[in-house]
Amino acid sequence: MHKQKSSEASWHIRFRLVFACFRRTFAVDTWVRVAYIVGVPRVAHTRRHPLCLRGILLEPFYSEDGVQLYNNDMQEVLASLQPRSIDLIFTDPPYGNNQNSGDLNSKIREITTSTRAAWRDGHVSHRGTIANDDRESANNLIEVLLTESARLLAKGAVACVCCAGGGGSPPQFATWSLLMDKLLGFKQAIVWDKATLGLGWHYRRSYEFVLVGQRIKEKTKWYGEHDASNSNIVRIPIGRARPDDHPTPKPPSLVAHFIKLHTQPGDLVLDPFNGGGSTAVACKRLGRRYIGVELERKWCDYTVERLRQESLPFDEPPKRISQEELFIEEEQT
Repeated sequence: MHKQKSSEASWHIRFRLVFACFRRTFAVDTWVRVAYIVGVPRVAHTRRHPLCLRGILLEPFYSEDGVQLYNNDMQEVLASLQPRSIDLIFTDPPYGNNQNSGDLNSKIREITTSTRAAWRDGHVSHRGTIANDDRESANNLIEVLLTESARLLAKGAVACVCCAGGGGSPPQFATWSLLMDKLLGFKQAIVWDKATLGLGWHYRRSYEFVLVGQRIKEKTKWYGEHDASNSNIVRIPIGRARPDDHPTPKPPSLVAHFIKLHTQPGDLVLDPFNGGGSTAVACKRLGRRYIGVELERKWCDYTVERLRQESLPFDEPPKRISQEELFIEEEQT
């Protein structure tokens, strides 16, 4: 037993020395792959390196008081968060519709967006496709999200998951609703009326769902009024997106609606599919702490740009995110 501990300790020392020498040269993702190959033991996190994934100390892509953004796979980040540490999950995952992958709608958007961009700015901007937006990949991610939500949500906290409305066979909103009921607990399907006539053929797209789930038999954290102003139909205009915006942006006002209902200032909000950063912007405006995860670097850069254009709405800085409270501490062996 003593020899085994000594061997693992030497692994820790050797790896941390190598990592310290080369971390400025190579991307963290490269070292993640190295760790998988050599089987480096997991180590405890520090204040500077809050996440520990298979021996790799991951730094936030962006970190200001109360806001942290990670350019990583959401499955790894969620697995490292402490149980019952999140006050609200609001997220807009890939719908499984192959958005912007050559369908009629994507071609129309590309033409109109490119025309506006060329006319206004003298150049053409292409938003590109969305990662993991085929049906099978999207459904697999939702299973992971809802499973982790049941572990991560604080008592009475909810997960708000944006979902496509409309048709299709099998209907995606039905598939996700049943998964939510099975893995977390289904509470309500909120209809987001986008106040615009969308694209389509016989029935044109004018709404989406926000599926709300929480663990069963828990009293919901609720800070809104109990009147008609909180209907399960929410009418919030989608607004006009910038030419370089995310392919499926959500208005920060939509996110803010749910943040106000289910959290208080200083509470912690998680978005595992950060996208263009609407949840991050809403949290900063309302004084909530935030953890976001985004797989694609370009949308991390875009989110940081948006956040830097926002001014804090409160007189004092928000409470810092406590790494000891949030991230799983691995015991040294």
